Amino acid sequence: MTDYVAPPDLRILEILGRLCRRYGKTYVYPSRPTLCRMVEQFTGRRMSVRSMSRHTGALMRDGWIHRQPRHESDLLGRLKCHSSLYTLMPRAIKWW
Repeated sequence: MTDYVAPPDLRILEILGRLCRRYGKTYVYPSRPTLCRMVEQFTGRRMSVRSMSRHTGALMRDGWIHRQPRHESDLLGRLKCHSSLYTLMPRAIKWW
């Protein structure tokens, strides 16, 4: 059993699509707090970072987006965290 929501909020997909269109690519890599702020600013929906993770997980599960973590280790073996890469899947590109 996953912790994802049943119907994902497509407003998140709308924001990701707008970012992709702005940069002329099918992928973007905003941080989760930045994505939360943008969703609130442009759609009026306020959500926590954890809720954002649940909704993006549901968007991945349903085939709208692909999320790839971009973490890496430094020379001492410490984890360096970077924002995830979000790629629009063909279903999302057709919808957008």
